[in-house]
Amino acid sequence: MANFRVLPYATTKTVFDQTLDEVRGAAESQKITPLLHWLEHNEHNPWILQCLSSATAQMNLKDWKTTSFTTRWDKVVVIGYCSAWEET
Repeated sequence: MANFRVLPYATTKTVFDQTLDEVRGAAESQKITPLLHWLEHNEHNPWILQCLSSATAQMNLKDWKTTSFTTRWDKVVVIGYCSAWEET
């Protein structure tokens, strides 16, 4: 099965999307219902997946690298989308 844990380390959107597609394909072929439900939920709430990786977040790379994961995740939960972190 594709390793879902590599998504936060994807360096380009292409790699992120390819990995996510591999995870989805493996979940479908192995009928992993909880993962399929989670993926479906995140398709309806795209900001969640967008905030997993610097490749998909709308946060500049310098800020991404200097902000701890837990802080970024707290912002995801409270704000609900990455674009709120864009530099002004």
